Amino acid sequence: MVSDQKTVIADLPPSSKLVYYVLKNEGEMTKRQIIAESRLSEQTTRLGLERLESSNIVVRETANTSEKPRGVYSLV
Repeated sequence: MVSDQKTVIADLPPSSKLVYYVLKNEGEMTKRQIIAESRLSEQTTRLGLERLESSNIVVRETANTSEKPRGVYSLV
């Protein structure tokens, strides 16, 4: 991890940091999986993911499953 990314993460709110560490430890996850693992509310998780995406720390990709397509989040 580059030092710029460390600085960005350090400046994030605690809930965004928790989302980051869940993804760091677990790897690719859907938003529902992040909610279950972190025990954060859906809104708090969404805001954390948005902050991480806008900081280019997390990317969202679409996973095609037998059900409807789902967003899968992972660290850059």
